[in-house]
Amino acid sequence: MSQTATEASNNFWQDFKAERQSIEDQIQQLGAKPKNDLPGCFDSILKQINQLEKTLTQALDFVPSYDERQYLEQLKALSASLESAKANLTPKAKFSFKSRKAKKEPSNNPGVQHNSKPTTTILDTNAPSTRKDNVLSFKDKVDTVIQVENSTTTAVNVLLSKLRRCVVLLDNLNISSLHVEDLKECIIVCGMIQGSVLIYGMSLSIVAVGCHQFRMHNAQGVDVIYNVSSRPIIEDSSNIRVTEYSAISVETRNYFDNVDDFNWLKQQASPNWKVMDSSKSKHMNHQLSSIRPENALSILSALMSEIKP
Repeated sequence: MSQTATEASNNFWQDFKAERQSIEDQIQQLGAKPKNDLPGCFDSILKQINQLEKTLTQALDFVPSYDERQYLEQLKALSASLESAKANLTPKAKFSFKSRKAKKEPSNNPGVQHNSKPTTTILDTNAPSTRKDNVLSFKDKVDTVIQVENSTTTAVNVLLSKLRRCVVLLDNLNISSLHVEDLKECIIVCGMIQGSVLIYGMSLSIVAVGCHQFRMHNAQGVDVIYNVSSRPIIEDSSNIRVTEYSAISVETRNYFDNVDDFNWLKQQASPNWKVMDSSKSKHMNHQLSSIRPENALSILSALMSEIKP
């Protein structure tokens, strides 16, 4: 007999609570670990947090909205606790973000038509689809430019789901975590995110971000332009290209090209991802730095023509 939504939600809560407690216990015990064992312990705990995030994403169909926010807060607390332990036990990573300055686009940029007033664009400024507590949520949008300017220093969790041909500009927003589900032909531009990026379902898209943790599932044909301070993870993904994000200055190691593919455990390099060549990387970083609400959809169209097979 299949479970009701209430039963499934209750069962999920029990499983989530048990796993959260296990992770909390492991973090508490880090101080007693030999220093040589700490990197492995950090990675193990991080993978468990990422797996818990993935499990939550898969449960969103039956988890009530209020409970979803509570789970996100608990995941945020776990990530913060792990980062605090890492900061106390190892040197702290430092990042800085280079603010984007408004500038007039050169007219000799081939392949891109910059429309001053794109008729298909809906600009959302400080008006997210759903804004509750410290969670911003955008769902079910097509041909939309989303830009949210930060009106407070309080960090927010951002949820993006079921977007098609959208450009999401969040590089001026203070973000604690980014959760993405079911996006196609989209561009996401963020600044430095305090915690994790979890993507579950994405195709023919571009992500630009700085973060401490990056994990992507069920992705095909995605360009990832990022700076990440731990080894990124992909699973059930293919045709992924990665490169460094020049808009963010990094004062510690960037693991952008140290991708762990959970579907490829062999010694040989995974065929599912590769490092973007230098000329393509420069071109992509330039295009991303020039995106504005008024030209976003034209740049999206041009870049999608380069990504599509």
